[in-house]
Amino acid sequence: MPTRQSRKNKTRTNGANIVAAILLAALICLTVFFVVHMLRSDSSAPIDPSADFDSAYMIAEFLFFDISEREPVWEERAIPLYNYEGEPKSQNELLNAVLAIWLRGPSSNALTNYLPAAINATAEIHAFNVARIVFDNNLDELSPIRKTRCLTSLVWSLTSLPFVTDIIIYEEDLRSLLPGGEAIGTLNRSTMPVEGLHQHNPSQVISLHFVDISFTNLAIETRIIQPNPNRDIMEYIIEELIRGPNNPQMFFSAIPSSITLNAVWTESLPNTDPATNIAFVDFCANFRPEGGLTERFMIDSIVYSLTELDHISAVRFLINGDAIADDAGFERFMGVVFKRES
Repeated sequence: MPTRQSRKNKTRTNGANIVAAILLAALICLTVFFVVHMLRSDSSAPIDPSADFDSAYMIAEFLFFDISEREPVWEERAIPLYNYEGEPKSQNELLNAVLAIWLRGPSSNALTNYLPAAINATAEIHAFNVARIVFDNNLDELSPIRKTRCLTSLVWSLTSLPFVTDIIIYEEDLRSLLPGGEAIGTLNRSTMPVEGLHQHNPSQVISLHFVDISFTNLAIETRIIQPNPNRDIMEYIIEELIRGPNNPQMFFSAIPSSITLNAVWTESLPNTDPATNIAFVDFCANFRPEGGLTERFMIDSIVYSLTELDHISAVRFLINGDAIADDAGFERFMGVVFKRES
């Protein structure tokens, strides 16, 4: 028979185990909260389409160069002014958000990204209207011409922020040097002039539907583009869907990057009131079925993104100009017109 003392010791042991279990559960909850918070604090947070755009976002202008590396081209991106907790972002947070987008490079494949993928950088406001940029790798692997283009792009992009007029460049915490060994001074738009700089095309906001990280629903990521008036806006939407989300921690694309778009155009169905405008999307033969949810999300992301346009009511898919045959391997019948409710 256990003694009274042994029963007390057993009670103490059980109590200690309960306390340890409670502390462990609390630690797990705090860890999960911290991880989710870090994911959500990503500088390219998706734009809430229900928010007042002018008060919730600022427009940052990015200067890149075309693939000939001669013609400067503007791109615009929307930067959220508030974090996920609804608190205003600081100047350093906005500066690093713009820098992170610049490091990822242009959204258009027709523009040049000079930076190797391994290079990263951080930024802080060093003095009044002066930004200090620290690269974690040396930029000397770039040719002198490419390094100049790179720094020009960086200066013009970051000084699109209203609180940045000058930039100081550091490489691995040392002042960046010119090819001759002389330290690069303070850079601004006057010291880094750009020839042939033209006014960029008016920007347009498009809403892209990507798959959320839970792989259960589509979610909207809003993006700003400068469409060429000679190209159909639907081409840009398809290209941006194939390119994928700006925030890969929260969304992903169900459309393989290998898919090639042939053409896209609009036709109106006769004898419909109001007029039903169908977007015809013609892909190359590499538009292949994936099956299951991936196939469903691939089709729905295109349909939902294109029908965000006021003049598009439905979408029809083609391969090399022909209707998709029943034996093409898709689980869904592809010879129909797809609407949002399909």
